[in-house]
Amino acid sequence: MHGTFDNNLPKLKFKLSGTDKALAKEFEGIIDTGCNGYIQLPLVMALPLGMRLVGVEQSTIANGTTIASLVCEGTIEVLGVEVLTAVALQDGPILVGTQLLAKLGKDLHLDFVGGAYEFKNRKAQGGQKTI
Repeated sequence: MHGTFDNNLPKLKFKLSGTDKALAKEFEGIIDTGCNGYIQLPLVMALPLGMRLVGVEQSTIANGTTIASLVCEGTIEVLGVEVLTAVALQDGPILVGTQLLAKLGKDLHLDFVGGAYEFKNRKAQGGQKTI
């Protein structure tokens, strides 16, 4: 999958649902390699999805401050894959973090000069592609 940057930020479109897939909505989030979580979504966007609350997590943000976030469980559909994911409820932009990117099992190539990105299947040893 190829994608482009919007205002110098790589953005990824995905579908997110909670316990009822009929309530799923499409979102666009910033691919944030500085966010080592899964998905960050504002509470007002998460509530209509009917996600199940699973706990609270502490995170350290870029300025060194520690914050608490409610965490819900959701299902994301992206790149032809459906993945169960944690969703941190936090004001601010929608973020796609590195733990979710790793869970997708694909390599991400960012081209900041050209303003584009691409997901590629990982190559197994011996040059064979994995599925």
